[in-house]
Amino acid sequence: KVREEVTVYVPPGALSGTQIKVPRKGTAGLCGFEDGDLVLIIEHELPRGFRHDGNDLIGAFRIDRGLAKRGGIVELDVPRGKVKVRVPSKTKNGDRLRLKGQGLPCSTSNRVGDVYLELTVGRIA
Repeated sequence: KVREEVTVYVPPGALSGTQIKVPRKGTAGLCGFEDGDLVLIIEHELPRGFRHDGNDLIGAFRIDRGLAKRGGIVELDVPRGKVKVRVPSKTKNGDRLRLKGQGLPCSTSNRVGDVYLELTVGRIA
């Protein structure tokens, strides 16, 4: 048995079920036949606390009552890193914030999805 490390390009925005074929890197051929192909199937793991709708990510974020009433800036983690988000004054339960271009990249174009944060107002544990 020969083991080999193979570098594979995964296109941005590749979703679960996307197949990537690597020619002649699979099982060794028998009786003089060519080696088989290696087929990788992408299993996409979403960031914790997020679900996706196409290339958009939707997550929940809890803010305290004081911030909801007066508004302000909060720093939070989204899949692409830390961002500062302005919470408008008089925010209420169920309001949504949109973070443009912070979602998943599209595999067929240069478009990047958005992140939507569904806000819950209440005591933060």
